[in-house]
Amino acid sequence: MIANHMKFAWRHLVKDRQFSLLNLLGLSTGLAAAILIYLWINDEIHVDRHFHNNGQLYQVMGNINTSGHVSTSDAHSVILGETLEKNIPEIIHSATTTPAAWFNHFSVSHGDVTVKASGTFASKDYFTVFPHKLLQGNRSMVLQDKNAIVVSSRLAKKLFSTTDVVGKVLQWKWYNFSVQTIVTGVFEEAPVNATHQFDLLLSLESWSSDIIRTNGIPDISGGPFNTYVVVKEGADINRLNAVIAPLITKQFPDANISLFLRPYSSQHLYGNYVNGKQDGGRIAYVRLFSLIGIFILVIACVNFMNLSTARASMLESVDKVVALLSPCWNSLPTKKHSAWVNPVR
Repeated sequence: MIANHMKFAWRHLVKDRQFSLLNLLGLSTGLAAAILIYLWINDEIHVDRHFHNNGQLYQVMGNINTSGHVSTSDAHSVILGETLEKNIPEIIHSATTTPAAWFNHFSVSHGDVTVKASGTFASKDYFTVFPHKLLQGNRSMVLQDKNAIVVSSRLAKKLFSTTDVVGKVLQWKWYNFSVQTIVTGVFEEAPVNATHQFDLLLSLESWSSDIIRTNGIPDISGGPFNTYVVVKEGADINRLNAVIAPLITKQFPDANISLFLRPYSSQHLYGNYVNGKQDGGRIAYVRLFSLIGIFILVIACVNFMNLSTARASMLESVDKVVALLSPCWNSLPTKKHSAWVNPVR
């Protein structure tokens, strides 16, 4: 049965090659374009949603009022995370990092092997807040030591040709700073749709003691720092924002900053703020391309139906002409007619 249907379809297609090619080409091009747009949109809306605690993961933001103009920033003090964790019961974990964009030019060496890598400095609870898969090491301990370094499996293979590297010594260099560290863990690389891509993590204590120094003394106030928190499941974020908004001004009356929590997974699509209010971002492109994809698909379907209808109408017209001429055709003499068999002489 299927073979017969396939034969019938094939004969129908080759019977009018020009029409079949034109119709199928238009429909298939529209479908291909719509599918490609859908895949791009699907990838965009899933950026930074790979953590199992995504619904509880937030970034601390701040609205800074300067002479009536409000600007939104993600830069804060190094102790903000700990302060929130101690004072807000709904916040169960916090992590502090240096801005990832600052550290794309590390040089990491082991013996004669030196590779370029990107990384950042992070507080002790980083792997508790961001549950990357650890191939080696204890997530609550890997960043406890000041001289600790946690590397990706990709970086470990480049340096050692294996991922079994815990306890080995690495030398990292960033501009004029160079420090010897010990590998305490290996993590699996973040997926390609993650905003923060890095090859190594260093202890935040190393930042303050080895890089930020005032008159030769470690300075933990040097920043700015990004702060991330994990809230209790089911926590009311609107109420929580109302609680943490005046937290800094209560301790420092002259401060002009109001804190709020932003879902970590929204930083990619909703990253624009105007006068302290969220004002879109890449979500505008997602919406635009969604409309374009739908428009292309509708046009392709309409074009396919119009061509099919036109061909059907043409065939129907031909059938009507044949039906009209068939009586005349039947009245014509044939070779078997007596007038042809015995012609009059």
